[in-house]
Amino acid sequence: MTLLIGEFKLKNKIAIIGAGQLGSRHLQGLAALNREVEIYLVDPSEASLNLSLERHKQVDTKNLQQVHLLKSIDFLPKQLDLVIIACTSDIRYEALASLSNHSQVENIILEKVLFQDLKHYADVFQIQNLNFDKVWVNFAQRLWPFFIDLKKQFFDDANLEINISGSNWGLGCNSVHNVDLADFLWSRPSKTYATLDREVLPSKRPQFVEFSGEVVTQIEGGGRITQVCYARGEAPFVITVTHPTLKRIWDVSNGILLSSSATTGWKFEQSELIPSYQSNLTTRVAESILTGRDCGLPKLKDACLTHVSTLEALLVSSKKNGNDFGTSCPVT
Repeated sequence: MTLLIGEFKLKNKIAIIGAGQLGSRHLQGLAALNREVEIYLVDPSEASLNLSLERHKQVDTKNLQQVHLLKSIDFLPKQLDLVIIACTSDIRYEALASLSNHSQVENIILEKVLFQDLKHYADVFQIQNLNFDKVWVNFAQRLWPFFIDLKKQFFDDANLEINISGSNWGLGCNSVHNVDLADFLWSRPSKTYATLDREVLPSKRPQFVEFSGEVVTQIEGGGRITQVCYARGEAPFVITVTHPTLKRIWDVSNGILLSSSATTGWKFEQSELIPSYQSNLTTRVAESILTGRDCGLPKLKDACLTHVSTLEALLVSSKKNGNDFGTSCPVT
């Protein structure tokens, strides 16, 4: 929380743990905050730290900012207003535990996939010094206008169906985003199933894997989200929404939206729709959190349930295919 002492305003202290591709985009979002902040960027890789700093410099900062490059959580301040944990999933649980032992943190945003090992989804609530009412998970699609509009029109509608398809878009690391939409768009319980292709695909990062195939989330009483990822080809990433009164086809890869409805005689109308950039979303979310407003992201408890249902589905299907990963799904 920002404190006022006479005419002097204390800077917010914010940290990002993990300076990879995603961490650097979060840093750009913080650079655009309309407040004075002191930022601590943590990563053992000097190259990643320097690349992130260059991306920070690309943003026209609204206020004077200090950015500190650190190699370890051990060098962070003892008091922090906000921490974004954007490291890879294999070390995120340990990073969160180390952070809680070292610093008193007011607010935390966790990237996903949260953790690889299913047991960590219970263990995380035993970590000391965390206020779980102020720990959020960055299911950023909840902040996209496309899905916000869907919720306004069709919340809890049993006739609403969403189909997501494309080639090589990372079903392992990204399917949990779309399963989360079941909690966002419906109030009823859901069940997630996976039918994966037998071949395990290499990830962009050497120590992880990827999957192709299908993941289906069935809403109790009606409603469904179907995700299809092709291992080959160049099919664009497309989100199709169907309802008795409306159909929308969003070619996300090319930024094109086709919309038709009963009121327009089902004639398709084309418009431009570009997905929201993470850097822009980070600015909004951080500003909301620092001013005590609802940031729009789910709390850790709800996000853990979504992760467990998704990862269990992936692990069960993988095992049927002869790829037994035990209780730890090696995606990030």
